[in-house]
This record gives sequence, C-alpha cells and structure tokens, in this order.
Amino acid sequence: MSAWPSSERWTSTDTPLGTVVVVADHAGLRSIGFPDGDDPDRIGARGDVELRWLAATVDDWFDGDPTLETLPVHLDATAFQRDVLDELRRIPPGGRRSYAEVAARVGRPAAARAVGQACGRNPVALAIPCHRVVRADGELGGYAWGVERKAALLTLEDLERRDGCRHDPKRGTR
Repeated sequence: MSAWPSSERWTSTDTPLGTVVVVADHAGLRSIGFPDGDDPDRIGARGDVELRWLAATVDDWFDGDPTLETLPVHLDATAFQRDVLDELRRIPPGGRRSYAEVAARVGRPAAARAVGQACGRNPVALAIPCHRVVRADGELGGYAWGVERKAALLTLEDLERRDGCRHDPKRGTR
C-alpha cells in the first residue's frame, strides 16, 4: 500500500460493473462510487497517478481480495450512521443482513428505515458493503448505484463463495 495524499485527490478504474471513482485524503477513503453520467473528462483523465494503488485495490476487490474493506475511511457521519457503517463491515462477502437485523445489532431495533437511509448515504460503496443489506423478505431493496448493480455485486460474491473464484464474462474466470 502506498501513502495517503496530503489533500483530497481522486483516481478511477474500470470494473465489470462500470467505472469506479475513488476519492481519498490524508485520513483515508472519502468516497467510492460509480459516477454514471458524471463529467466524462474528469473520469477519462484517470486522476492522480500516485493513487493508482487505490484503483488497483478496487480491481483486486472485484477479484475477491477483501483488502479494500479494511482501509481507513474519513467520513462526515452521525454517530448512528457510523454505528451502521461499522456493522456493515462485519458482514462477510456473500453474507446478507436485513435492515432490521442491522438495526438490532446497533442497538436500535426499531430503526430499520434509518438503517436504510444510512446505507443510502454511504459514500464509500464496496469498502463499506451496503450492498449486503437486504429487505426482511429477502428482496434486494434499494441501492444508491442501482438495484441491478446491487444484484450483480451479490452474484459476484456468491460465485466466489461457491466456487472459490469470481466469474466475469468480460474478464474471464478469476
């Protein structure tokens, strides 16, 4: 792992589910997301060369390496949101928790809807895996980057858990 930048910087990488932009500063990850419809010039430039290690870490996550989920994050969040995001990091790849289960685990069993809102405000998708939180009936629920992406992320993790590798038609079996 290389050094964190002294000021907020960004990089991007192409993944099986689209371009991912990673923003970091001196204290850790600030945001990770799919910038659908954002400024293509910004994305096309690929960002800060010194942060290519972060782009490689995202690529490795898609190959089954969980290191991305262990990196420090630098978030502006309420105490409740931090509790929820910390709990999400405890859900293993391929695992699922309902919004109500997460609410109970953070000591607020009646706050399932607030858990959903905290997930929706999660600025560091993948590093804090909000895609692993589903409705109590097992349906996917929402996802800031689209329910189709949420389903694809869960499928990638399920394949890895089942087969020990991820299958990606764009990049071949990993």
